This record gives sequence, C-alpha cells and structure tokens, in this order.
Amino acid sequence: IKLRSSKKTINFNILKIILFSFFSFLIIISIIVFAFKDYFNINNFLIEVEKKTNLSIVLNQESKFKYYPDIIFSNSSVDIKNESASIFIRESDIKIMKSYWPLSPLNINLKAPVMKVNGLEINNIFIKAKYNNNILNITEFKGNIAEGNFQISGNTQLSELIPFALNGKFNNISLNTFLQQSEIAVWDRLTVKLSSDNFKINGYASNKKNLLKSIEGEINLSGSAYLTTTDEERFGAALLSLLVEKIPSISSLSKSLNFIISKYGNIPTKIKGGVNINNGKIFSDNIQIYNNLGQSKMIASIDILANEIDGKIFLYENNEVFIETSLEGSI
Repeated sequence: IKLRSSKKTINFNILKIILFSFFSFLIIISIIVFAFKDYFNINNFLIEVEKKTNLSIVLNQESKFKYYPDIIFSNSSVDIKNESASIFIRESDIKIMKSYWPLSPLNINLKAPVMKVNGLEINNIFIKAKYNNNILNITEFKGNIAEGNFQISGNTQLSELIPFALNGKFNNISLNTFLQQSEIAVWDRLTVKLSSDNFKINGYASNKKNLLKSIEGEINLSGSAYLTTTDEERFGAALLSLLVEKIPSISSLSKSLNFIISKYGNIPTKIKGGVNINNGKIFSDNIQIYNNLGQSKMIASIDILANEIDGKIFLYENNEVFIETSLEGSI
C-alpha cells in the first residue's frame, strides 16, 4: 500500500510539474505576445516613421497581424506620400516581420504598382529592407522607369537630414520619357536611351532642395542615340553650304549642320562615358558619341536646380577636331 501511495504521489507530482510548466509557458508566451504587440503597435510605428521622414501613410484596409512563428504585420492597400519631395506611392502591399528576439530588425517588404516622384512614373516597385536603430538597410529596390528598369541597394538613416548611400544599375532608360514626365523638356527629334552597369550616389533626402544640392556620385554610362532628320533639312543644309561664299559668317554653322546631318542623321549611334555629380551639378569631361561614320566628344556641366547646360561638343574627322560647338541654356 505504501508503495502504491508513493507511486501515486510521484505521478501526481509529475502531473503537477507538467501542468505548472504548461501554464507557466502559456503565461510567458502571453506576456511576450502582449509586450511585443505593444512594442510593435502599428500606429506607434507609423507615427515614428512619419515624424522622421515627413511621410504621410494612409492604411486603406484593415491591417492583419500574426504572432507565430514571428510577428507579422501586413496591409494590402497603403498610400504613402511626401508632398515636399513630390513622392506618391498608391495601393502598395506592405509586410513587416520581426522575430521575438528583442535585438532583431524589422524585415520590410513593399510592392506597389506605381510610384510617382516629381511627376516621373516608376512601375512595378519592389522593396526589400531591414530596419534597426534608425538605420534602413535596403537589400533590394527595383522597378521599371522611363521604358527601362533599375536595381538599387544601400542604406539610409532616419534622422533629421536623412543621409543615404546607394549603389546599383539601370538599363535602357529613355532620357526623352524621363525629361517629359519630369516636365523638364520635350525632345521630338533626338532619342536617347541610357544604361549603367554601376553607379554610386549619396546625399541628404530631408527635402527636395536639400537632396538636389547635396547629392554626390559617379555613374558609368552607355547607351544609344538616334537623330531624326528629314529630306527638307538635308536640302536646307545643302542650300546653306551654297550661301557660304556670299555670307562667310555662316561658314561655321553650315559646317556643323552638314557634319551632324551627314554623320548622325537617321543613323543608329552609340554613347559611352561617365558622369560625376557634385554641388547640385552633373558634369563630364568625356562622353563619346560615335557610329561607323562619325565620332564626337562632349564636355558638359548641367545645373540640376536650374535645368541649364553649359558645355561643348567636339566633332572629329580623321581623328582630329573638325568643329567645336557650344551647348548653353535651358535643357
């Protein structure tokens, strides 16, 4: 009888231990969940982001939470905008994940059909990033822009000035579409498409003006150009050549037009070179423009804030400078 009683006592104690452990586990999990729920409160998080970035975030649908195996917040209809920087993202799908380890980062995935930046449309946006200690590490940022596409990675700090450093590449971007959508210029006769296998930029993104003034970087460029000319323009250039004898002052203009039309008119042309960005200006001392018939080199500086260009184009014949022309004024 004593032996049985001992066994019953042992079994009962084991059961108590199991039950106690189970309820302790439930209590601990509940504390963790509620603690993280408060820590991960989406309203607090969004308010913090809005405060540090001047972004306005609107949740068009009810958000969803999951607490196992990680904390996951999701919302499939979020509008994000920054009026001072002319940024607007509509109907984005956001998912934010965090493990239960206190020091772990927030993992952020964002998809959006369209993003507008100062009038420029960027389609099929995808952003993958990690956020921790006010640092946003962008693992991947890609999308379609101006008939081409881009891929970017880098980091930014959500502080007052919002410093950032990015690197990446872009492919087959139409300069014509870029300028037109940005309401900078409309080019009807010259078509330019640009690519870069490597670019690096950094600056401060607290507002549009500060961004344009502070941005610095290097961009390797390659691409294509196509100058559309008509028979009437060819005839006009030929007629101008005939008038040179009577009006010597138009000799330089006549030579330039004849060279450009005969070497580049309606002929596929390649572009190669590099540009630097500093103090609100884009500049280059060696952009090559060439095809089987002609070769040119452009040296130019573009004021980003004023949208003005100041430069020169050297037209080559037999590997020597044949004509030097100036580029000045509004883009």
